Amino acid sequence: MTIDIRFLIFIFFPILMFGQNNQTDFTGEVRIQNSLDGLPYATIVLENSNGSYNAITDSIGKFVIKNIPFGIYQVHLSSIGYKMVKIPEYAIEHIDTKEVVFEMSPTTIPLEEVVIKAGNHGQPISTLSSIYVMTQEQVRRFPATFYDPARLATVYPGVLNDNDQANNLSIRGNSPNNMNYYIQGVEIVNPNHLANAGTATDRPTANGGGVSMISAQLLDESRIHTGVQPISIGQSTAGSLDYYFQSGSEDKMHFTGQAGLNGIDLALNGPLSDRLSYVANYRYSTVGLLSKLGVDFGGETINYQDLSLNLTFKQNQRTQWQFFAIGGDNSNLFEGQVDSLREVEKDLQTIDYNSKIGILGLSVNHQLKNGSNWHSTMVVSGRSDDRSDFYNDLPSRKSEDHSSLAKYGFDTKIEQSISPSWKWLYGGSMTLWSGNLDYSTETLSNLGNDASGGLIRPYSQIKYIKDYWTIGLSLGLQHNTSSQSTDIEPRIQILRYLDQNQKISLNSGIHHKQQTYLILLSSAANASLDMMSSWKSSIAYDFNLDKSHFNATLYYESLSDVAVDNNGFSALNQLEQYPSQELSTTGKGKNYGLEMSYNYYLNNGMFYRISTSLFDSKFKNPSFDDWKNTRYNTQFIFNAVIGKEFDWSDHEKNKTLGINLQLIYAGGYWTSLIDEEASRAAQTTKYVNGSEFTIQQPNVLRSYFRIYYKINHDKRYSMISMDLSNVLNKENLAYRYFDPFLDKTFDKYQLGLIPMLSYIISM
Repeated sequence: MTIDIRFLIFIFFPILMFGQNNQTDFTGEVRIQNSLDGLPYATIVLENSNGSYNAITDSIGKFVIKNIPFGIYQVHLSSIGYKMVKIPEYAIEHIDTKEVVFEMSPTTIPLEEVVIKAGNHGQPISTLSSIYVMTQEQVRRFPATFYDPARLATVYPGVLNDNDQANNLSIRGNSPNNMNYYIQGVEIVNPNHLANAGTATDRPTANGGGVSMISAQLLDESRIHTGVQPISIGQSTAGSLDYYFQSGSEDKMHFTGQAGLNGIDLALNGPLSDRLSYVANYRYSTVGLLSKLGVDFGGETINYQDLSLNLTFKQNQRTQWQFFAIGGDNSNLFEGQVDSLREVEKDLQTIDYNSKIGILGLSVNHQLKNGSNWHSTMVVSGRSDDRSDFYNDLPSRKSEDHSSLAKYGFDTKIEQSISPSWKWLYGGSMTLWSGNLDYSTETLSNLGNDASGGLIRPYSQIKYIKDYWTIGLSLGLQHNTSSQSTDIEPRIQILRYLDQNQKISLNSGIHHKQQTYLILLSSAANASLDMMSSWKSSIAYDFNLDKSHFNATLYYESLSDVAVDNNGFSALNQLEQYPSQELSTTGKGKNYGLEMSYNYYLNNGMFYRISTSLFDSKFKNPSFDDWKNTRYNTQFIFNAVIGKEFDWSDHEKNKTLGINLQLIYAGGYWTSLIDEEASRAAQTTKYVNGSEFTIQQPNVLRSYFRIYYKINHDKRYSMISMDLSNVLNKENLAYRYFDPFLDKTFDKYQLGLIPMLSYIISM
């Protein structure tokens, strides 16, 4: 593909503005963990290659560090009798630096250190549950994220997206359908635009899409769990992605605007009163400009837009409320070609897809007088997806699909310190759901079902912390109203600190997840299937160095009660395909592997992250005796990200040029042998019986490049950037199918080289 650089220059030539200085004040408070009590005389140190800045908290735990140049810092907190805290990458990017709150917990271990990520909901970087925390600064810094945390998640070990066109995440060889999305711990519907992106049938998937409807402008942080889930997270076997929203500025209104070749993104945040702040965001996108540059989206017209609002009300020192609302719609239209331009079967068809998504929620965080923290969140979410296609020369040959899904979720929990050694978490969650699926073809009509159900789940965790040991015992009890079944979910966590910031951890637990909604809504019989069960175990080693972190994890997962039929279908291989009308839960699966990662934090302008995953993912169906490869058993994933920032600052402005590159090399997905004779007779793809997932596609090489130039000063922040996806222009096979027009098996490839020029300004 040829990129017209003259067109890029004509469309984009942003003017970077100037200001007076490049410094700000850094203020906040250090508290004793799970308490409103400030920690007096604690030491705070911020350092980077340009210098070191420090302060000591006053008698009530408050601190201020004046005139700190903009940049990314490593933050250290220390106090006698408390665990040292290190935040490897903390961004101070413009004058609107909110007052921060850090927490420190008591310890009897000399020089014990906890490493956390920046954000108002800061959590340990490596925990027993394999949690990775993604910040807004990382979403902006790393290549080809398109400002979508789900795409950023692929930098972590064991995580691979199904196709360049979408953010469907396969975690440790599991189907993307077996993960879930959450807002502050409450389950929501698939929050992604263009859920049909990259699929073989152009039908929507359960948990992916072209891009998340939840803009990074709205987020404080996002957490992805890839191993044993926290006990408060239910309804997930493969993993989970949990979003946390930021509050608005408390001093004055601020504007952030982003314009790019794929559209615009506009945000406002500021105070409505002394205790009420807001964040509002609107985004509109079209690929029309990219198409003019020669980028091939398969002749499709793609559009999406969304509007978001988050209100934060600080009722008093102990209580904070958040109200959030997000709505969006998207469409994807492919119009059939005239005779002379027809190259494949799809060119004979007109395919129209559109979707609407809505999310509404309320959360409250309250500090009880005994120092306990009570947090409750309620979220209502829903989406509808409609698709139709017909052959231009034969309109009677058509198919139609309609699906809708609504979830009503609630979670409440209390975190309590019984004593310095004993911590207690207890709470409960409930998710009510209802949905509809209706699809028809020229030979089949009105297939699908209306169904509804609910999940009720109390849970509790007790944690003992003494010297070099941390032991956590958890128990959840999940009741499914659809199948009238109740499942017990015990989990155990054991951590042992070693010398020199090293630790080893053992984690094991049972999880359950409803069969995917594509299965539950496919027929009345499938609606009452039992939940899929997963027993995960892992042993992990962590080593926190001064400027870097190393982790190695060995894991095993056993899956049971998997939905299957007698023709080789297994839910472990499903993406968007409709299943049989009558399934059973007699299938099995197993995943095991080794993950290693080394992360060098941003220091002297350099950062890099290298990870390797070696694994095996198998499934078993009652129709055959042997274990077979799952579709997602790529067997290895190698991921490397390296970046360099050049400091061009002067006394007026903090100026940074950044360049980074990401490479992903992974095994190919598995597919089945196409029966060309049967496919020719049926005029659609048919597979040889017994050949399920016996053929591995070629290995995948993905390459992403990003260059950006940003300016920080007291009035505004601005950044111009260029992303190149598939910068090596490698043809990666997406899938194979039988094409009746060509009368042969055809290879469909993922996206080629895509340029993405954008400009952000915040003031």
